[in-house]
Amino acid sequence: MKKILIISPNYQEDRCYEWIEAANSTSPHKNILIFDYISPENPISENVTLYDCLEIKEMLCHIDLTDYEGIILIHGTEYIPFTSAALSLLLTHVKIPLVVISQNALLTQKANYHMECFNGAVCFILANPVPGVFNVIKNEWANTLDVHFGSRISQTTPFDFQYIDMYSGRYGEIVEYTFHFRHGSVNPTAKDLLSMPRPVSPMKKSANVTYIRAYRRMPYHYYNFSTSRPAAVFQELYDLPSILEHEGLNALASFAGHCRRCHVPLYLCPLVYEDVDYENVLEPVLKHGAVLIQNLTVFSAYAKLVYGYGDGHFQKYLDTNYVFEDLSEIK
Repeated sequence: MKKILIISPNYQEDRCYEWIEAANSTSPHKNILIFDYISPENPISENVTLYDCLEIKEMLCHIDLTDYEGIILIHGTEYIPFTSAALSLLLTHVKIPLVVISQNALLTQKANYHMECFNGAVCFILANPVPGVFNVIKNEWANTLDVHFGSRISQTTPFDFQYIDMYSGRYGEIVEYTFHFRHGSVNPTAKDLLSMPRPVSPMKKSANVTYIRAYRRMPYHYYNFSTSRPAAVFQELYDLPSILEHEGLNALASFAGHCRRCHVPLYLCPLVYEDVDYENVLEPVLKHGAVLIQNLTVFSAYAKLVYGYGDGHFQKYLDTNYVFEDLSEIK
C-alpha cells in the first residue's frame, strides 16, 4: 500500500473522501492507496497569507514523511501562485513531491476540476517521486491537465485563473493517468531535483510588504504612508504600453520618489515578461531608487521579499536560487 498525505481545510474533508474513493476506484492504482488527512488552522484559499504557509512548514516539520509517497494540498483558486511560490521556498527540506491543486475556476462558475486535478496529482506523485512543489491545473483553453513547477507559475493576465509557466509553458502533462515530462533545459530533471541539497529553509518570519496589483492609472495617493509604513512596497508590472503612456510613467516615477522620501523600498517585477528593455524604459522610475526584479515570477519575488524582510536577509534571499526558480540563463 502507498500513502499520500492530504492538507486541506476542514470544510473540504467530505469532498476529499469523495475524491479519494474516485481515485481508488477509477485509476490504475485501485485499492493500493492510503490517504492521511491534516487540516491547517486557516483555510488555504482566497484569504491565505504567507503566515499560513509558515504554519504548513511547521506542521510538516513535525510529521514523519518517510512513509509517504507525496503530499496533496487542496487550495482555492485565486491565490494558488502565491502559496505555490512560498511553499517552494519554505519546503526545501521536504524530500517528496508536494502537489498544489485547485478547481481553477470561480465558485460561481459551473466548471470544477478539483476531482480531475486530484486524480492527476495522485498519478504524478506515484509516477514521479521527486522532491519539489508542483501544481496540477486544468488548462481550459487546450483541455489538458498540466503540471507546473510551483515556483514558476504565473497568471496569464491580472485577475485571470489560467496559469502558465512563465517561460516553458509547463513542467509536464497528465494523459490517461500517465505523467509525461516536458524535456528541455528550462525544466529540472528528476536527477537535478534529487541531487539538490535539502536543508531546512532559513525563512522563519514574515514582514509587512505591500503588494500592488497591475491596475492602469493607479491611484498612488492612497499609499501616503501617513498612518502606517510597510517594510517595502512591491508592484507587479503588466501591459507595458499602458505604463509607457506619459501620465502613467510619470505617476510611477512620482510614486517611486515618494517611497524614497518615506524610506520605503520600492520593488518592481513584470507579471509576464515581454521583449522590452525594462531598465531603459523604466529609467525615470529606477533613478528614484526603485529596484527592478527580473528572472523571477512576481509570486516568487514577493514571497522572497516578505520572508527576507521578516528575517532581515532580503537581498540574500533575492540573490539565491533556492528551487530552480531563477531563469536568468534561459531566454
